[in-house]
Order: sequence, then C-alpha cells, then structure tokens
Amino acid sequence: MSTVEAPAATRGRGRPRTFDEEAVLDTLTSLFWAQGYGSTSVADIAEAAQLNKSSLYNAFGSKQELFNRILDRYISARTEMLGGLIAQTGSGIGALHAFLEMVRSETTLEMGHCGCLAVNTSAELGGESPEMVAFAERYRDRITDALRSMIQRVADAGDVDAGQVENHTNMLMMVIMGISLTARSGAGAAEIGRLVDAAHANVDTWFTGG
Repeated sequence: MSTVEAPAATRGRGRPRTFDEEAVLDTLTSLFWAQGYGSTSVADIAEAAQLNKSSLYNAFGSKQELFNRILDRYISARTEMLGGLIAQTGSGIGALHAFLEMVRSETTLEMGHCGCLAVNTSAELGGESPEMVAFAERYRDRITDALRSMIQRVADAGDVDAGQVENHTNMLMMVIMGISLTARSGAGAAEIGRLVDAAHANVDTWFTGG
C-alpha cells in the first residue's frame, strides 16, 4: 500500500495523518472519467479525495499534473488488461469473436457507459493540448499493437488472410473507438449490442479456414 504523509500545516496532534495514494487515484480516475477534465474542478477533486487542497497539491501537484498521472496509470492498466484478455482468446477465428464479447461485457460495466478515458480525453482536449495529443497517440499505438498481435495469431492459424492483418487491425481499432464514443454519448446496452453484433458479422467475412 502506498501512503502519503500530510503536510505539517494540516497535521493534527499525535500520529501524522496518512492516506492510501492508490485508492485516491482510483477515486479520482472515476471522477475524471465520469465528468471529463474541463468539468472537474479542484474543489470536486478535493471533495472526492477527502483531502484539503494543500494536501492534494503536496501529493499530486496541479490539476494538470494529477490528470497526467491518472492518464499514464490508466493507459498502462488498460494496455495490460487488454493484453491479458487477448492472451486468453486462443488463435483461431473464435479468438476475434471472444474479444468482441469482451468488448461488449466491458462496455456494460460500471464505468463502461462513460466510454474510454483516453478516447474521451482525446475528443475533449486533443485540439487544445499537444500533451494530450501525445497521450492519445501513445494509447492508440499500444492498443493497435495488441490487436495486431491477436489477429496475426489468427492468420498464423490459417483462419484469416495474412495479407489482410493490417486492414483487420485497423477495422477492430475503429470498432473499439466507435463503441467507446457511442457509450460516452449515452447509448444503452441494446445499442452497444447492435454495434458489437455488426462487428461479429464483419469478422465472419474474414474467415478463410475450412
């Protein structure tokens, strides 16, 4: 567990006050995810974290510094999670269908209706901040690499055309991004389900196995 000691000015008598930094970052990730960067004030952050502003700044720096850390953390966790899920899907065409079902399930989870934090941030701040553009590009590159690896395994198994791996990778990437933005716009499970079903039908056309 990672703990951060409160600054001297905010300590009470006796034992110094501490808090679980990772738990606070989890809470603030959910806050930014639900509200977006621009609509989340420092007061909102302090209230959600249950910290005064002095402790907040001492622990995490400015709002922008805090958000950069949250994005870095989110992208790393998201990439690791996706890699783990892909590793479980096998190597045949069924792997692609299994992956799409994971997308369906994830999008209907507690934060799934908010879309993807990295995609949302790119849509919100991409035209305003070169730093956010870099974050979004790095995220897309990591996800694309993971998808390409999965589809290459399917091609190696003889279920899809090896010459179409890049096209199929880009198609699945577009599906993921589109579903994320659709979820963020308020779409329900039924609408998301129709998009996933359409993606399943498209993947069926890629099959070249016997």
